[in-house]
Amino acid sequence: MGPAASWAAHVTGAVGRYEVDRVRAAAARLGLPAEAMHADDRSVLFGRDAGEWQWAGVGGFHWGGAPGHRIRSWKDAARGLYCGLVVDGVRRVLHSDVSGVSALYVRPERDATYFSTAIDPLVRAGGEVTPNWEAWAAILALGCPVGDRTPFAEIRRLEPWTLLEHLPQRGPVVTRPTWPWSEVALEHSTPAAVVSRLLDALTTEIRSASSEAAISLLSGGWDSRLLLALLKRSGISVGSWTVSVDDGREQEEQIAALVAGELGVHHTAVAGRPEEFGTDAEEMFDLIEYQRPMHPWLVPLVHRLRHEHGKIFDGLGGDVLIKAVFVTPEIAETVDPDSGFRLLWDGLRPKSTDSGLYDAAVADALRSAARRQLRDLAERFAGHPHQHTLTVFSSRTARGISLAPTRLVASARPVAMPFVHDLPARAALAVPLDQKLDGAFYEEVLTSVDKTLATLPSTNRAPKGPRKQTRRETSAAAIGWAAELLGRSPVRHWLSEMGTAAIAGGVPTPFLRRTRSIHALRGLTMLAMWWERYEDRFVDPTFPKQPPI
Repeated sequence: MGPAASWAAHVTGAVGRYEVDRVRAAAARLGLPAEAMHADDRSVLFGRDAGEWQWAGVGGFHWGGAPGHRIRSWKDAARGLYCGLVVDGVRRVLHSDVSGVSALYVRPERDATYFSTAIDPLVRAGGEVTPNWEAWAAILALGCPVGDRTPFAEIRRLEPWTLLEHLPQRGPVVTRPTWPWSEVALEHSTPAAVVSRLLDALTTEIRSASSEAAISLLSGGWDSRLLLALLKRSGISVGSWTVSVDDGREQEEQIAALVAGELGVHHTAVAGRPEEFGTDAEEMFDLIEYQRPMHPWLVPLVHRLRHEHGKIFDGLGGDVLIKAVFVTPEIAETVDPDSGFRLLWDGLRPKSTDSGLYDAAVADALRSAARRQLRDLAERFAGHPHQHTLTVFSSRTARGISLAPTRLVASARPVAMPFVHDLPARAALAVPLDQKLDGAFYEEVLTSVDKTLATLPSTNRAPKGPRKQTRRETSAAAIGWAAELLGRSPVRHWLSEMGTAAIAGGVPTPFLRRTRSIHALRGLTMLAMWWERYEDRFVDPTFPKQPPI
């Protein structure tokens, strides 16, 4: 399964004095038409489903994004979640979207900057590459890359609201105008007015995204039930789907079924098989391009949805923007910036480097590098009333969690993510933090839509029950798959003695079943697969015994 197997808009191209055969090779990797949709001596673009705009002598192309937006400038396109190429006289400028959720990867070189919606074509159609161990430190210790980093040193991802222009004498020039989401003024009007503004913005985006059939990815949380209720209220035919999150409990499925029943929506539950864990993980890591060590629990659902009809609605970002998840009352009340960051860091990271699976020196290096990168990101928003929320969104949401809907789920059907659209996001960011803490504002939103929604059980509130089932991820089949993979990989050199012994056994043990060990094993197996896949492209194919960071 490669990048071409997707409903998401895919493009590739270059700005500057480019090599057209190289761009054609990248286009072939994406399965794109052999003819360029735009070409001149300063830029070239291959793609499908890309739109074009013209206004006041300036024009451009845009891809991805959400329908229903009039585009007269790159800013209009970016606010519609589109990335694009601007053609302005002799200037050729690439831009990202306002949220940072729509991916645009670039490989800047002396004569040209090559770009794509996927990393793999930039690797395979270019010269040799170097592992970006700073990026891998954040991926393994935090769960996602930070900033513009990718697993490859030569390839970057444009951050939100960013421009790149390749100039003849200077090469690539990147500029980051002030991010509009960081300039949203707080609203101090009545709660009812703020709730109404948010719901109006969400409803507008939902109706623009789909007027026919819709598929709701329904979990036990608030984001998905709010979207489902708004889809129903908008008169859109919708069915709900839930997949087991493989935590050994059935809480997610039970709560989702209860919500679907209350809203009168057909509900389907899906679960994966232990013997398919390894192949599910391999498919998922390939699709998300090895950027987040997450559980492949969505893969069985994705397989089912490939045979369904309608646009999939995903609740990405709702918990961060509306509930300020990860921003606890203790963080909000902390005056000292260092203390606030320390609390946020401890809440965000999955503790995989504390598992004992990693060699101690390796774990320390990964953890320190990841913490430093997140700290640098947080300092961009220092003093902002939503400093911590913007930090979480820019890292975990945009660079990590978003890979599930934009890369994995989008391999099955088109996906809409209304919470991260510009107007709903700005409406949510206008709500003061103290009103969001502990879900207070979110409960008002749910109650405004349907009084029952806020009173039904939710994974946002309900305590986790005891595990009653064996988790797929800690089954004999899954551990055996991981042991075989790591046993042949040089990544095994990063294991501790205890980790090496546990993996060599190839069977589930209490040590490997611990949550921290599970998170560590996900990252190590993903790194092993990435190294195996791209080893032939590395300048130096020697795996380091310690992270060179």
